[in-house]
Amino acid sequence: MIDRLGHEISEFLQRHEAGYLAVNGPDGPWASLMPFVSVGLTLYLIEPQTSDLIFYLENDPRVVFTIDEDGCDPSGPVRTSVQILGMARIVHPNELSVGSDKVQSAYDLKGRQAPGVYVMVEVKPARVYRITHDNGATHRETMDIDAGCE
Repeated sequence: MIDRLGHEISEFLQRHEAGYLAVNGPDGPWASLMPFVSVGLTLYLIEPQTSDLIFYLENDPRVVFTIDEDGCDPSGPVRTSVQILGMARIVHPNELSVGSDKVQSAYDLKGRQAPGVYVMVEVKPARVYRITHDNGATHRETMDIDAGCE
């Protein structure tokens, strides 16, 4: 089941380009709509070095990332939410050559706009929820991720 769920959530992430990231820090909670790219279940965000997000992550790397999708099936409207609870870290520029072409391309695109201003943030999932709301019922599937693998 975990392999099936992980594959389905990975496909879900590939269909989206933005989601809501929530963090906590010394000034309280902070949340914002953030563009991302995904490789498997790992998310990559490109953010200015001076953003509030970077300040918050330096104080507490725990994050929640949420994406909602509305759809339909034969019984009516369906809303699916994916919630990723994980740890975020700022990726050192030397690591970027090791990453996927998709992640490198996203970083290069932002970097061309203002070289040296943007940093990449990696969100590694620890727990992932898929929540489906249909016909008044809510179904939740949970997947815990081992620290060393995905």
